[in-house]
Amino acid sequence: MSQVLLVNACFPPDSVATAQYFHDLARHLVAAGHDVTVLCSRFAYSDTSVAATLTHWPREERAEGCRIVRVGPAAPYASGPRVSRVLLKAFAHGRLFLSMAFAILRLPRFDATVFGTTPALLGVLALPLGRRLGRVVHWTMDLYPEAATRLGAVAETSTVARVTAALSSRAMADAAGVVALGRCMADLLRRRDPPPRRLAIIPPWPIEDATATPEAAESLRHRLVGDAVFAVIYSGNLGRGHDVATLVETILAMAKDRGTVFAFVGGGPGWDELKEKCAGAVNLRFHGSVSRAELPALLGAADVHLVSLKEEAAGVMVPSKFFGVLGAGKPVAYVGPATSEVARVIVEDELGVVVANGDAPGLTAALRRLRDEPETRARMAAAAKVAAVRFERAAAYVAFDRLIHGSD
Repeated sequence: MSQVLLVNACFPPDSVATAQYFHDLARHLVAAGHDVTVLCSRFAYSDTSVAATLTHWPREERAEGCRIVRVGPAAPYASGPRVSRVLLKAFAHGRLFLSMAFAILRLPRFDATVFGTTPALLGVLALPLGRRLGRVVHWTMDLYPEAATRLGAVAETSTVARVTAALSSRAMADAAGVVALGRCMADLLRRRDPPPRRLAIIPPWPIEDATATPEAAESLRHRLVGDAVFAVIYSGNLGRGHDVATLVETILAMAKDRGTVFAFVGGGPGWDELKEKCAGAVNLRFHGSVSRAELPALLGAADVHLVSLKEEAAGVMVPSKFFGVLGAGKPVAYVGPATSEVARVIVEDELGVVVANGDAPGLTAALRRLRDEPETRARMAAAAKVAAVRFERAAAYVAFDRLIHGSD
């Protein structure tokens, strides 16, 4: 039996994707007979009401066979001007980073450790603390500092960017394994100096395997879009790496299309832009995050699922929601760079449409065609189901086991 440490800010009851993926991996490792410790944060990214609940949770507990240790500030966000929120978030993440470092010093030594990327550059802790961590695996949900520099948060030529890039590259080069979510991310990692010694591509898997009953999907659909004939759903975080502008133009262009409704389920910074620029749009709905139990119904409620990514985010992010959509057997309308993993799978398997960033007329035309051609949607849905087999969690678990245990 190995002692395994999983380190990531997000873990249930938080409902964001990284929390669910680390939860899945933890349960798999426990089932395989390992002694698992999870080091995570006391706050949630997904819902302020959950964050408030977490402040009253014990800092340490056992659940589902795992020892869960929670550290850090209780709430990283606040209302107010964007600059104030950004500074508060940066301060909270810095505190969390240090809290996790001191927690690792207090914990026993481990045979293996898996680092996530929340907070950013979390895996850099392996440089000073490596002897306590055993075999180190970096699970690269988002690639930093590249994500920050490409999205304009930090200048690429700044001292901060250069130093953090050097530290991150060294930590990954020294690691037993680095996990990229797709080919686009792996390409960026290979260009690092030095590059990772052992790089594995392990795409996200559908978070929930169960298929919703038609009744459950129809009930949730009615809550989201009422009696709409054609439901276009975006599920999950709409963040700074996602193309909101093209979606705004498309929603406005289709505002008079009777029976077509766009539903955004989840949250994120992009909601503010949508609400501001689409104010009064009768074809737009918003709904908070759904529970994991409702996720199959959400995926089954759409006629088409939207996925978006900014051009500059290619490779630094891979939208995990896409893989859940495949498992549900639904067509995908993707707005983003053709080099991304999502675009490549859609084109290779013919399971949706790919539209370039800024091409709102192209997205509008594609959605109208999918609305008016149910046979096309059915063909793409069937192709999505077939493609989903390649991304089953069982294969991902095998790949993680090899990295954690050092077997080839």
